[in-house]
Amino acid sequence: MSKNLVRENVPLSRFGVLVAQLESIGASASQQSPDPLLVMRLIWDKWQLVAAAPEKTKPAFPPLPLAARTGSTALEEYKGPVLKEEEEDLEVKLRRILENVPVRVSNTSGSSVGSGSGDFHQYRQMRRREQDRLARMDVDYQRRKELAEFTMRREERMKAAEERTVKK
Repeated sequence: MSKNLVRENVPLSRFGVLVAQLESIGASASQQSPDPLLVMRLIWDKWQLVAAAPEKTKPAFPPLPLAARTGSTALEEYKGPVLKEEEEDLEVKLRRILENVPVRVSNTSGSSVGSGSGDFHQYRQMRRREQDRLARMDVDYQRRKELAEFTMRREERMKAAEERTVKK
């Protein structure tokens, strides 16, 4: 093998394996010894292909962890559930309701251990409001109950009057 066939970016071991493969192919094709010029031409063509493809080298550093490559610390990237069209519409509607409906919190007491002088007045006012609300609910319940009883008695009287006036 001449030195002008050896290139710097092709290792000799790879080139030697290539030559052995080509010689075995040429020898098996014809039982006679192959034409040396043909073998050299095949070797040269194959060597050009091998020389064009750089050899894969092992990286100097180990591969980066997944978090460093993707910018995520999750073991597996989250993919939302696959929803049907109706479910997607429902999700959009529910999200819109949750975002647009205000949550009203009035006069929440603090989380400190000691109560200030104004806290009692706030507590008394909140207690009075709650008692008024419960009283209104009771009055409304009584009114609805009386109305239901009245309509029931009225229907009974109407049926009784209807039965008396029916011709036999």
